[in-house]
Amino acid sequence: MESDGFTASRIEHGIVNLHLVSGEDIIGKVAEVYNPETGIAAYEVINPVIPNIAMGQNPNGTPSFRVGLLPLRPYLGGVKFIEIPKAYVMYPVKVNRQMEDLYTQFVSDIVIAQPGDVPKVTL
Repeated sequence: MESDGFTASRIEHGIVNLHLVSGEDIIGKVAEVYNPETGIAAYEVINPVIPNIAMGQNPNGTPSFRVGLLPLRPYLGGVKFIEIPKAYVMYPVKVNRQMEDLYTQFVSDIVIAQPGDVPKVTL
């Protein structure tokens, strides 16, 4: 993110996974921000969630895994916004379409239909 050092700046990145130096992952709607008063560059995360991976085994013996999302710190009553200094983020990565759809369904009332889920209607 470029800044002249005197003006605040903001760049929207969409739904992103932030991998933190602590090893945690946080997914949310991310914007990169710079505050010239403090000199701190950070990521703002709206509706942050934590991915949860469950490993298993298919009936035929092959390994499988399922991904679910958990609210960030549910015992705090639902965190809707956090700001993470860039120094605490190892790397940001845009999530794939499947994870984006899962995230959208988790944080809203929107249910995304998969291809073939909507039947043809003939009149």
